[in-house]
Amino acid sequence: MEMKDKLAVLVPAYNGGELLRESVLSCAAGGLPPDRYALIVVDNCSTDGVPDQLPSHDRNGAPIIVHRNSQNVGRVENWNVAVSIADRMGFGLITFLFVGDRWIADGALRELLQIMERSGAALGITPIIIVEGHEPDPRNGFLAPRVTIGGRERLLDCTTFLGEAVRIGYIPLSPLQANVYRLQPGRKLWFDPATPMTADIDGSVAFLDAQPGTVVILAAPYLSWRAHSKRYVMSKPILEGMKDNSESVARVSAGTGIAVDWGVANALQVLGGVFRARRFKTWRQRMQCVGDVCRFIAFKRGRVSIVALAKYGVRKVILRREYVSFV
Repeated sequence: MEMKDKLAVLVPAYNGGELLRESVLSCAAGGLPPDRYALIVVDNCSTDGVPDQLPSHDRNGAPIIVHRNSQNVGRVENWNVAVSIADRMGFGLITFLFVGDRWIADGALRELLQIMERSGAALGITPIIIVEGHEPDPRNGFLAPRVTIGGRERLLDCTTFLGEAVRIGYIPLSPLQANVYRLQPGRKLWFDPATPMTADIDGSVAFLDAQPGTVVILAAPYLSWRAHSKRYVMSKPILEGMKDNSESVARVSAGTGIAVDWGVANALQVLGGVFRARRFKTWRQRMQCVGDVCRFIAFKRGRVSIVALAKYGVRKVILRREYVSFV
């Protein structure tokens, strides 16, 4: 198999401990043949010694390559280091795997790669399984679709996909661990360390906007995403995250030239905050989240569409469709 057809699994790591080992070794059960992928662990100056203890191959026989940075370059820049390594080695496809996350046994990744091979798609995206706390078993998690499609798979041109997502201010390209990117000339994948909360979304949109191409959306997952308090995205206050997301949408709109319906975009931010509050286990956490949502509404000073709140609330709760829907 040529290198351009192989998948590099990029694992940025810093003191991941046994969770790093667990994540790396989970790939062997993912359903890919060993000649189809390799794992590249990019150690950002860990002090726990675990990257040095990883085997040279996983249980499936796929190589595990450990690269050690000479200095800690920061969380997001380490993603860029990983992409550069895969590009230099000649890999044509990449996906990320973050510490604590796992590939699902016999998940949909093999199917996604086959569709991308047939279509030449620039990007493939799937749902994720969210598991709570330190629970490792995906069977105890719940499915989190990012896009609703009318069937098992859907191919869209990048312009159509971005046009709908940016217009409503909800860009379903995070988490990037559930995305597969095709590396090719003229379509650079780069993440901005200056926007750590939304670097995955900003970088993915710029990647898609660089050249015309196709996006594959698959309705089945291959990744379980572990929700715990130490994750960067979950360690930030709700209000801070909502404001960061709004700023990201504004940047993406300016970069792509796609106008945003801010009444809808702000309404979806509010709905996202409300739905997140429902997942907290204590009333104190829920009330704090609701308070942040109220402060966001006050910050927007009436620029929240009541009609959009009702429309997309019904779509989400009753119709069980995601905000971005191609049905």
